[in-house]
Amino acid sequence: MTVSSLLPLQPVFLSRLAAARGLAYPLFRGVHPRSSLSGPPTEFEGHRPYVPGDDIRWIDWNLFARLEELFVKVFRVEEEVEILLMVDTSRSMTVRNSRKYQVASAAAAALSYLAFLTSHSVSIVLYAEKALESKGPFRHIQAFPELTALLRSPGQGAGTDLKKSLFPFLLRRRRPVTIIVLSDGFQREPLEKVVNVVRNVGEQRMVLLRMLDPEDLRPSLRGNLRIEDIERDDGRTLLVDRALEQQLHRRIGSYFRDLESRLRQSGVDTYGLPVDMPFEDSFLNTLFAAVPANVKAAVS
Repeated sequence: MTVSSLLPLQPVFLSRLAAARGLAYPLFRGVHPRSSLSGPPTEFEGHRPYVPGDDIRWIDWNLFARLEELFVKVFRVEEEVEILLMVDTSRSMTVRNSRKYQVASAAAAALSYLAFLTSHSVSIVLYAEKALESKGPFRHIQAFPELTALLRSPGQGAGTDLKKSLFPFLLRRRRPVTIIVLSDGFQREPLEKVVNVVRNVGEQRMVLLRMLDPEDLRPSLRGNLRIEDIERDDGRTLLVDRALEQQLHRRIGSYFRDLESRLRQSGVDTYGLPVDMPFEDSFLNTLFAAVPANVKAAVS
C-alpha cells in the first residue's frame, strides 16, 4: 500500500507547524514549557538547518560566515521526553477507499516534525496484530524524510493488538515516554490492556488521537446486509430496516463515548481528528484543542 495524497507534507504547512511549535509541548509533555523555551540548554549536540520561527539566539553565525546558510545549534535538554508514535495499519484503518490511514500518516509526520523542532526524540511504529515496521529513535530533523518514507509505504496488517505491538519498545526505553496512538479506536480491549500497564509504570504518558470518520459513526445499513469483522474474518447476514439501523447507530455512538470516557478516567487524553475535512487546518485545530485553557492565552 502506498500513501501519496497527503504525504509528503507541503513546505507551506511545515512553516505553519514551525510557527505553532509552542502548542506541541502540552501534547508531548502535559505541561507548558515556558521555562524550557527560555532557559539555558544543558548539552550541545550539533546543528540543524534553520526553520522560520527558530530562536535567533541559537543561530550559529560563524557557520553562516563559512557556508552562507543558516543553521541553529541543537542542545539536549534535561527534561527531554521521547515521543513514540504508534500508527494503526490494521484493516479497519486501511480498508477500501478510507482516508483514515492517509490522515493518520500525515498526522504522524506532522507530530514527528514538531518533535524535532522542540528537541524531543521520536520513534514511529506501524502496527496491527504486531509491530510491522519501525524507525527511530531519532533526534534530528535530518531524519524527517526517512520517517516520511516509512509512512508513505506501510505494511498492511489484519487484526489489532496494541499491547503486543507496543511492549517491546517500552522495554527498551531509557527516558520518559509519551505514547501517541493514531487509530480509529476499534480496539477497546487492546487499548484498555495497554492503559492499565502504562498507568502503573512511572514516566510514561499515553494519548489517543482518534481518526473520526462519519462512515464509522453512521454507516448506511439498510436492506439485506452482511456485517463482518474484517479483522477476524467473521460475520453474519441481517435484514436491516430503519428501526434496526437506528439501534445500530446508537450502539456505535455509545461504544465510542464509553471508550473515551474510560480512557479519560484512566488518565489518557483523547482527541479526535476528522478525516473528511482539509487535513492541515483540522490538525492544527486538534493541536490547539490539546492546550489547557489556562495556557492558550499565554501561547497566543
